Formats: sequence, C-alpha cells, structure tokens
Amino acid sequence: MNPFQNYWMEGDSLAPPCQAEMDVVDHILEASGVSYADHLIDLGCGDGRIALRAASRFGCTSTGVELESTLCATFNRYIALGKFGDRVTCIEGDLREVDVTSATIVITYLLPNAMAEISDTLIQVLARGGTVVCNTWGIVKLDEDGRVKSIKSTIGNTNVFVYKDHDGLLTNDESEKT
Repeated sequence: MNPFQNYWMEGDSLAPPCQAEMDVVDHILEASGVSYADHLIDLGCGDGRIALRAASRFGCTSTGVELESTLCATFNRYIALGKFGDRVTCIEGDLREVDVTSATIVITYLLPNAMAEISDTLIQVLARGGTVVCNTWGIVKLDEDGRVKSIKSTIGNTNVFVYKDHDGLLTNDESEKT
C-alpha cells in the first residue's frame, strides 16, 4: 500500500508529495527579494503556504497553481480564513498551461522532469526581468548553458536556487515566446 497514493500520481507527478517546511518557505521568500510591488506565482503550490506567507509578510499579490483539488480546497479555506481578499488567488489547473506573464517572481518545488518541461516558461520570466526561485531542483537548461547563474543557498538539507538575469543576457526573443 502506497501511503502517498492520494498525493503522488505514479509516473505522472510534477511535484514531490510533501510541502516545504515553514523555515524553508521563509528562506525562499527572503531569497526572492519579494516586496509589496511584486506579483508572486507559486507553480505546484500545494496548500498555498508560500503564496499566503508572501501576501501576509510582504503585502504582495500572490497566485498559487495546483492540480490536486483537495489541496486547492484547503488553500481556498486558508484564503478565506486569512481575509486576503483579492491579494491571494488559487488556480486549480495544470501548471504547464498557466499564463505567468503577470509574475515578477515565480516559485517552484517541482521534480526534475517537470522543471525541464517548464524551463522555457521560466526563462521567459527571467527575460522579462523577473526572478525565479527553485526549491531543491534548479533550471538545468540555464545551469548548462551558463547565461544566467543561479545563487544557491541551503537551509537544513534543502537547496534553494535563485535565478535573475542581472546582466541582461537573455534576449527579448525569449521573453516574447509566451
């Protein structure tokens, strides 16, 4: 019997079957440089803890994208309980199909195969001047070609990768592929 059967779709999972611990959430948000002016999108948000924490601590608007309906229901309850109004939104759907053009910061905690699938989308965010923060697994495509280096930090046994195109090495062509 698989104890994660309700959370882990064998062969079809995009994200690990667990949430980031709150100390990791805080580290991710601090590393992202999030502020009131940002719109943060958390791809594969689970129960929404990163989006909720970003809105409550930093005052930004946040959107969480999650495929699992039970996790979306939990996230929506937290939104209502926290009285976030229109500052926090939950999108129930496939993170590979979500428009992220409004994001100034994108957060991921996705498995390597999912990171590879959405790497072009994340590169487009960077080309528009945004920031991408990855929990545990980074953007291999960028790490391999060297145009944008990640800043890696560790909290406990969790690696956090922050990507920002400080030198403008990504082209406008890449930002227009959306």
